[in-house]
Amino acid sequence: MKESVRMERYAQRAVDKRRKEEDSNRKIGQFVLIKYLAQGDHLCEALKKMSQMERQMYISQHTELIESSDGAEGINVVWCPNSQVLTHRLLSSELRKEFEGQHYLSSWVRKVGPHQYEALRTTLRDRLERRVAVRQHQKNQLAIDFIEANVG
Repeated sequence: MKESVRMERYAQRAVDKRRKEEDSNRKIGQFVLIKYLAQGDHLCEALKKMSQMERQMYISQHTELIESSDGAEGINVVWCPNSQVLTHRLLSSELRKEFEGQHYLSSWVRKVGPHQYEALRTTLRDRLERRVAVRQHQKNQLAIDFIEANVG
């Protein structure tokens, strides 16, 4: 085989490898964008009577991030007049790696009256703390499995 043919194949293989990596990154980016746009759709629906500028001001003034105790994830709540738009976010880079680079897990709408805001906050904190406990349990299991593998 000629040197030029071999080098051409090597270059083509490098191009194919780069395209494959770019395609996977593009898919992740599109998925993140879809989740982000879903949150925007929910917000536009909940605040449809406001202009764009009023909507941005309202969102900046009525947004709350409820974080887990380990700071790895949180739920972003926008307290709209008749509903709440919630977005489950991954805050730590370790957790994002586990979920293939995603920043947002999901967005949804809840319709809770003003007298139930504190109950909703408590529910969301409990949900996040259960996830923290599961992650901690998994870390402990991995440590136990590793120790048993070395002993046995």
